[in-house]
Amino acid sequence: MLGLSVINTGRGVARGARYVLHGAGKACEGVLGDGFILPQQRVYVGSLVGPVEVGASHGDLPDLAAIVTYRDAQGYVHYRTHAGAARTPKTLIRRKPKYPQVATVWTKLFPHIGFDKAESVLSGNADVWPLKRSFDEADITAGGTAEK
Repeated sequence: MLGLSVINTGRGVARGARYVLHGAGKACEGVLGDGFILPQQRVYVGSLVGPVEVGASHGDLPDLAAIVTYRDAQGYVHYRTHAGAARTPKTLIRRKPKYPQVATVWTKLFPHIGFDKAESVLSGNADVWPLKRSFDEADITAGGTAEK
């Protein structure tokens, strides 16, 4: 199965972080972590895209494509691909975020891949590093409401 590992190498918090992953005629999309990625934080996503041969005899899948989108502190949307391509529209998104259609960006960055024709499969965040502490069962039964 195909996975995605995202690291915020910038100095600011990535806001509204999302991903789209495509390969082997299947696709998935979702939110990275809780949508906010701190500087130097890593988010791992597992998906049911595949199976993918791990013998490395074929290299990348011919229809492999991944896009990560996020907003910076100034309100600009950024698009990054698995191949290193980047796109930043010059429109600020402030109070009521309205993202440019991902399909529009997809066709510009991956014109040979028909994302809309792919079979939709499940995916999810496998882990976030550094780990965020969450409620344990004792906190929930005691009525705790604050994160540790």
